[in-house]
Amino acid sequence: KIIYHSGVGNTKLIAEIFFQELKKNDNVTLIDIHKESLTSISNSDFLILGFPTYHCEPSKSMELFISKIKKAENPIPAFIFTTCGLYSSNTLRIFSKKCIDLNIVPVGSRSYRTSATDAVLLFPYIRFIKSYQKNTGKKIFSDIKLIKELLERNTVLAKLPRFKLHSILNYPNKVFGKILKRKIYLLINQCIKCNLCIKNCPYHCFTQNTDFYPQFNIKNCENCYRCIHGCPETALSVYKNKPVKKQFNNEYFQKKKCDIRNNK
Repeated sequence: KIIYHSGVGNTKLIAEIFFQELKKNDNVTLIDIHKESLTSISNSDFLILGFPTYHCEPSKSMELFISKIKKAENPIPAFIFTTCGLYSSNTLRIFSKKCIDLNIVPVGSRSYRTSATDAVLLFPYIRFIKSYQKNTGKKIFSDIKLIKELLERNTVLAKLPRFKLHSILNYPNKVFGKILKRKIYLLINQCIKCNLCIKNCPYHCFTQNTDFYPQFNIKNCENCYRCIHGCPETALSVYKNKPVKKQFNNEYFQKKKCDIRNNK
């Protein structure tokens, strides 16, 4: 099983590449945790778990998902990956420890630096924020090769990601990033009342007001910014009176997928 959470689309893109390559030789299932309910993984032979890093930790969605999973009867090997805009810190180690408690044994892991879907809203003109790391394609296909080898060996040997001591320097960013949630504003003159933000938010942070416009509630917001990137009229923004300059839509991710395959 390939089980993933994706905010705007980076993690989904990589999960789909894994799926398309591995299904050529194996029976593989692709599961988006916000579209399918799953509480047991005991019937799995191998797991691939993917999620974005938010403020140096696994996404809230993935942590909630793993907290509801029943402990497996027998050890299940797992490859764990995360996507991050700048730095994943000790995210993989944090999540791997949670997996071990459920008898999910990390046998491999990887952090992929992808487009920063949050930072690009604030700093759209900084080039590297909008880009994937140059060797991302090589990393992905190297990991697919590793997974195939692990499947053939059929052995479970734990490989916990090492602790990154220098991540301590990023601790203030981690703390303030979690405390200071950024409000999302509606630019009412640009809104066409398509309700995509209401439909696509997994935490129901948007409701309709009496004039049928979306109304934002910050309480449960994960700050994935799926709503902003998915708005067809740039009617949602991190700015009170102006639209964002850059969005990542499906067309962007399809192009990125082609680029990755061409540079593997």
